[in-house]
Amino acid sequence: MARSRIHWARLKHPLGPHPPTLGTGRPYNPGVPTARLHLTFPERLVEEPVIYTLGKRFGLVTNLRRANINERLAWVIIEVEGTTEAIAEAVAWLTDQGIQVDRL
Repeated sequence: MARSRIHWARLKHPLGPHPPTLGTGRPYNPGVPTARLHLTFPERLVEEPVIYTLGKRFGLVTNLRRANINERLAWVIIEVEGTTEAIAEAVAWLTDQGIQVDRL
């Protein structure tokens, strides 16, 4: 029984149950473009699933690093990982939505 659990866990992630992180807390994906963004949301978008949309629509891996969210204003520092084109398209989409985007 224990053996089948180990086998199942390895199937969940291609690098096994605990992919290497190199001390960063995130999986190590050499060669994959990343960007760290500071997003400031207008009041009308505070409750919208914007970060979910980044992952789903643009195929990005998102990692929230810090955030401050209240009823009228929100800002988020987020790391995104994906192709250079997908990151550029996502930044353009965010800007079109009225979100202020600053690269860190």
